[in-house]
Amino acid sequence: MNCKYFGDYLIQKGVLTDEHLVDALIEQLGSTPSLCQVVHQQKMLPPHTILEAFRYQQDHQVEFLEACRAIGVWSTELQGTATTVLEAVRKPLGQILVNRGLVDLKKLTYMLDEFLSQIAAATPAPEAVAPPASAVATDATVDTFQPGILMELGESFDDKKKKIARTALVLLKENSGGDMQICRKLLQDVQAIIQSVNRAVAFLAMDKLTELLTTIEARLGQILSGLPARPVEEIVLEAEALIRAIDVAWGLRMSIINTRSESAFFSQDANGEKFASCLAELKDA
Repeated sequence: MNCKYFGDYLIQKGVLTDEHLVDALIEQLGSTPSLCQVVHQQKMLPPHTILEAFRYQQDHQVEFLEACRAIGVWSTELQGTATTVLEAVRKPLGQILVNRGLVDLKKLTYMLDEFLSQIAAATPAPEAVAPPASAVATDATVDTFQPGILMELGESFDDKKKKIARTALVLLKENSGGDMQICRKLLQDVQAIIQSVNRAVAFLAMDKLTELLTTIEARLGQILSGLPARPVEEIVLEAEALIRAIDVAWGLRMSIINTRSESAFFSQDANGEKFASCLAELKDA
């Protein structure tokens, strides 16, 4: 049975009961400001307009959003801003479940990986393009790689995903002066892995790791958009920078899973320096 929501998936797997999930969701709602609070605090509408919306809301017994729409002051831009703010301040459900002692962070992370894998498995895989015979992986962690094939979404994202992402980037270096279609497929595979991990990270409120993974995603997008015109030397340097960033990201991710905190990773000076260096390198490239 496929589940649309992660909470339902945890109930199906026997990790939570209905009551556990309801209590956690109510706590999450309690941590989230109302839309009118966000609109006022972020100065998205002037006070006299908010008052007008309140009057309409009281007279017609409707929600604040409906009142704003009715008096013609709501827009797609305001909706986007409000959604971004609400998502930023809402306490992640995973964090609530861990804080309540209903599930430990390591198990929750693996369960989320399984859930995302189930969703991804229902999505048609991209057409595979086999790498050229000359593109042999020099990374000893994985023997072979075929773009778009070895995603293996039924497995956890941890070491297996890291190895696949790193090997794709090694092959990108090997093939940087060859077929650009192959380069694009390799980058798209890495992008798919990073996006999947980033969704899990956002759910578990890992701020620094989210920042690094989001920066990696953005860099991958920039490389893909300018790929045909990229000199070979630039592609090689980009691949090397991304490999370093992925190593740091996975080290941070596993440290968080094992210690339930980002601070343990950054308590070591070398890790903090590597993290800052990776961010700067990806943003300045």
